[in-house]
Amino acid sequence: MTHYKRFQIGDWDPDYLDLASQETYFVPQVWGQLVALKPPPGDEEGECVAVARKNTPAIRTPERIRDILDQEKDWTGLVAPVMAVLPGAVPDAQLSQSKKPETWRMIKLALYDLQPGLFFQKALINRARPDRTCDQLPRPVIETPGHPAYPAGHAAQAFSVALLLGGLFTQAPKTQQALLQAAAVVADNRVIAGVHFPSDCEAGRQLALHFVPLLRRNPLFERHVDAARAEWNAAPPA
Repeated sequence: MTHYKRFQIGDWDPDYLDLASQETYFVPQVWGQLVALKPPPGDEEGECVAVARKNTPAIRTPERIRDILDQEKDWTGLVAPVMAVLPGAVPDAQLSQSKKPETWRMIKLALYDLQPGLFFQKALINRARPDRTCDQLPRPVIETPGHPAYPAGHAAQAFSVALLLGGLFTQAPKTQQALLQAAAVVADNRVIAGVHFPSDCEAGRQLALHFVPLLRRNPLFERHVDAARAEWNAAPPA
């Protein structure tokens, strides 16, 4: 059995408690119960060292802190830097939404359906955050979220976005790889911020790998994918 510090029930933000039972549009509401994520590693001391190494002024640069804060504001803040690697994309989220409305609609619907499975897994595994587990860490860059750490939500969201956008560019493997790299940066920012362990982010990536194929099995969702693909003039799958 893996041993790790548990998230305390009193630390839950009430706004998040009902997300595991939220209704879905395109995937079974209980999809998170069908996923068997690996438990967190037992070496929490090693993970604390990994967090501490990324919580230094040399890595927490003003530019990186700006990105962390932008990605914390709302869901568009973490989507924009992933989408920005696409050919013809614009980095500003608001302008991007006006130019590619169907793409943003596809992503918004997907991230809505991601939440019940994500929060089911968070409650099931119930891992405490680094600031409640590790000694002598610097203060987190942002307020510690009021829900368990594992799997990391920003990582699950960013990798889901990368996989969905990559699905629009099936003939462009370099673009697909760039999307995944951009998602990895978003995930890593949560470790640098001091609110996640590296394994939280890897679990978020794994959750996205389960979620996106399930989502894309629904023909109704595929209509949104087709509409998004048309905005990019991307070649359809062979």
